[in-house]
Amino acid sequence: MGSRFLSYMRQIWREQLQALENANVPAGQRRLCPILPIVLYTGERRCNIPLTLNAVMDVPEMMSLFVPTTEQE
Repeated sequence: MGSRFLSYMRQIWREQLQALENANVPAGQRRLCPILPIVLYTGERRCNIPLTLNAVMDVPEMMSLFVPTTEQE
């Protein structure tokens, strides 16, 4: 699901950039709208999927600090 969201977000941003280019907005002034993806699970069974990028990536420990996260520390 995470990779699907990423591809949707990328497509939305690509369309926004194209619209900005078509409107002749200077490159230094182009801004993308933030996207907050939300998943609502309505299944009967408990959803047991990894919730962090570190959980689904083979990241060397010394680089794990650079992986984006939404967890509270």
